[in-house]
Amino acid sequence: MTLSIEDNQESRIFIGARDLGVQVYKILPTFDLILNQIEQIRSEAKDVAVDSGNMEKMYLNKKEMNHTMGIFGTRGTGKTSVLYTIKNRLRDNEDECIIYKVSRNIILPIIEPDHFGDNTTILGSIVGLLKKEVEKQLHIIKNKVKSGFENDNEYFNKGCYRTNNPLQNSLNEVIEYHMYTSSEYRKILIHHYDDLATHIKKSSHLLTPDVEFKYRLHQLISTLIENQRRLIQKDKSNDEPLIFLFIDDIDLKMKRSRELIEALLLYANHPNVITILSGDYDILKESIMLALIQDEQLKESNLTVEFEVKPGLTLHSRKLDLADEYLKKIIPPMRRHQLIRWNENTIPEFAFGTMTLSSQLNELLGSGNIFNYTTDNNIASKPIRKSYSIFDQTPRGIVNVYYRIYELIKSRHLDTISTKEEGNERNKQDEFNHVKSLIDTIIISSKTLVAKQKEILEDFLQWGNDATSSYLNYSILESITKKFQSKLNQSGSLSTSLESKEEFSLYLQLMIIGDLIQKLLPEVRIDENDYNRVLNVCFNLFLKIDKDSSSSNKLREVCRTIINNNDFRNNLLFIDLISDNEKFLLAINESKYKILYSDEKFLLETLNKLVNKNNKSTLFQELFYRQYSSRKSEEAEKIKDFFDFIQKISSKTAEHDYYKTIYKPILPKRASLNARYEIAENQYLVIIDLFINMLMVYNHLSQSNSNSSIHIDEIAWQKGNRDKNLKKEYQLFYFFMNARKRNLDFKRLNLNQKNKIQNLMLDFEDTLERKIFESNDSKIKWIDSDIIELELEKFMNGADGENTTYKKVKKNVQWLLFVQIENTSLPNYIDTFNTVLDLSRNYHVWYGRKEAMDLIKVFREQSYLNLDHLEKEIWILIKSFKYLQEINSEDSIDYDFQKVKNEINDKLDIAFERAKNLTEEDLNVIGFDLEDDEEMESQGSY
Repeated sequence: MTLSIEDNQESRIFIGARDLGVQVYKILPTFDLILNQIEQIRSEAKDVAVDSGNMEKMYLNKKEMNHTMGIFGTRGTGKTSVLYTIKNRLRDNEDECIIYKVSRNIILPIIEPDHFGDNTTILGSIVGLLKKEVEKQLHIIKNKVKSGFENDNEYFNKGCYRTNNPLQNSLNEVIEYHMYTSSEYRKILIHHYDDLATHIKKSSHLLTPDVEFKYRLHQLISTLIENQRRLIQKDKSNDEPLIFLFIDDIDLKMKRSRELIEALLLYANHPNVITILSGDYDILKESIMLALIQDEQLKESNLTVEFEVKPGLTLHSRKLDLADEYLKKIIPPMRRHQLIRWNENTIPEFAFGTMTLSSQLNELLGSGNIFNYTTDNNIASKPIRKSYSIFDQTPRGIVNVYYRIYELIKSRHLDTISTKEEGNERNKQDEFNHVKSLIDTIIISSKTLVAKQKEILEDFLQWGNDATSSYLNYSILESITKKFQSKLNQSGSLSTSLESKEEFSLYLQLMIIGDLIQKLLPEVRIDENDYNRVLNVCFNLFLKIDKDSSSSNKLREVCRTIINNNDFRNNLLFIDLISDNEKFLLAINESKYKILYSDEKFLLETLNKLVNKNNKSTLFQELFYRQYSSRKSEEAEKIKDFFDFIQKISSKTAEHDYYKTIYKPILPKRASLNARYEIAENQYLVIIDLFINMLMVYNHLSQSNSNSSIHIDEIAWQKGNRDKNLKKEYQLFYFFMNARKRNLDFKRLNLNQKNKIQNLMLDFEDTLERKIFESNDSKIKWIDSDIIELELEKFMNGADGENTTYKKVKKNVQWLLFVQIENTSLPNYIDTFNTVLDLSRNYHVWYGRKEAMDLIKVFREQSYLNLDHLEKEIWILIKSFKYLQEINSEDSIDYDFQKVKNEINDKLDIAFERAKNLTEEDLNVIGFDLEDDEEMESQGSY
């Protein structure tokens, strides 16, 4: 939302407590529960028989009641604002300006004991507030026509209002007996009298002043409620009236905490009174504990709080437990509500009205800032949560920063509509002043940053009198880096100590603040070398990746490549997107980690969010360009591994991934194949993919009842193998045949049955290995030969230059198109596939790479292994699909992930062309073209 002066938002944006509206749920998720508990109390109060004519009997026979609620939280978490929100919600949208409107809720003003002087008590304040409510009610009874009291002789005498009425008399008695509880007033009564009879009469009031006061206070509340009930009934409402008292920050003074207990025990035990108080529970308990210890007068008995009242139990511990029990009685645990601190997920939504902190930062910084991002398919911006770590986690700290952001936006608006009498220099100085004030406010309002403000303001943020004289000293951040590095060198991982976490958090927060300053004040000076050096270190540390750690963890290397080739803003987004996936973060930190399908999927989905048109990320383009321009370097090899990893994931269809997961238990394993046949890794991967494609083809044919499907004479096969030496692998045939006849539910198999089938699967796997890899007759089939022919023609017709790698590869591929596409042998196919694959991954050339990528994709989608001579084994594989599907708990093919893969491939294609064009522009400047560059590279000129 764009701010303007006409919006008149100044009245809504301020420092201090306020009605939070729906924002209350951000810090008090149980807010609705409070309202429900209030209505429950109202219902219970309605069931209590209140007989104003027999008040004494009701008081003596009533059951104990305590309707005290607690709103607890640390300082600055918004307790007072929650009280205001509850108050306003209880008003039921009533207009208080209409004096005759009678509410079911008698809401007393908030009491703040820490503002009281020595002569003011909590109980005295309560009496004073009740006095005002009595006067208000009497005014309504006296002036409202047909209020229901006209014929009440206790309030009217022949139509004339009686000042000597039950409510007024009850109030007078409460005030009188409250005075009797005061030690000063008791002294006056004792020393001022005319005769003995008068002295005895006055002294009788002092015998049990607290008990008498409690009774009369209860009587006053009951009378007030009874009158309110009668007034409400005339307003055609059957709601039971309740009195609400709010006490804020009860924990600030020890004296007031103890006084609160006494006050609650005196007045709160009424069915129609609800007390809602706020404070820090731990401090409140400690205050009561100290008050209890103070009562013991330990100095006079020469004891300390460590005195053991019995072995293992000190006086301090006993009083602390007693304080806790006191609070359980006064504030029942079921009615305590704990505020939560604002966090990285909720801080962006901190708002005044509809203006969230996130929207204000968008207004201040524009799109593509470090605080928000937009996905390809989502117009609404989302927060980069890690960026909000610079803000305090309490409303008291956030609101100050929010106010400064608002003021900065407003000042810019004023600059655009003001005259230019003083030129742009005044505007620049005003902008600098506002930005400096904003940054200082962020630091001072944050509990984390304010503890380090001396180091920050003296060493890192070296403010001058304007932007050009200010300097961001990024070199000072390396001292923090070295502390982490020493811990990594010693233990191999980051220390989990609180100190280490705070230092690391400070490092990231200062980087965010520095970037914010650079965006708002571009004239501020920095050392680019220092900045670029600490940039990668920052995020490597955040991901807990040590630059000297083993490279055997491919997942770690892929993440490292991303953060080492991204700008600050997109690195923030990357770590934000992965920060909630604890399993993924743990996988990164393992020295050797076998990448799971779930890791691959998550990483690709994250990259798809990171590299999108709205996010303006050029990661893929930058990697393509850097890999070529820095070829044969260590960095280039890392980028090559990155692209190999990403393209390997994105090249397989969702259906292929699904079938591979389902059939994983019986797929030929690489380790056993290597021991038997010494098959190369690239051959194994190609054959397995062809095998999976074959399973997909035959399963589809089976489901469609096609004539091309595998059909077996099951009876003949069964008879031909009925002997004692039946091969174990064919026992699977009988299992699946019987399962089909019985419509067997595989989920109901017990552990022993599952183990038996698993052993048969292992034997069957061995059979597949031998028959697939020992056969010399294996051929390749194509799902759609027209598609493969079309793609081969495109590959052969691509521009290849005079002396390029692409031209050489064409000679190795042309046989497939012109000789034996319909009769391709497995060895020839593997050689051709790997030749094209090598070209697609040859980052030293540009010619043919894109064409090779496209051809490899079609190869993977259209080719499959022809194993018609293994019809029985294929039949078993088809019949085992349902069983394997159920025991693997696979739901369905992940078409959403297929969409992500398609989007990644499109982005890779676009990035490739842009990087290629950028390289051509570089070469044209010095008189070369791509072919010249490739020829020089092949001759070893680089």
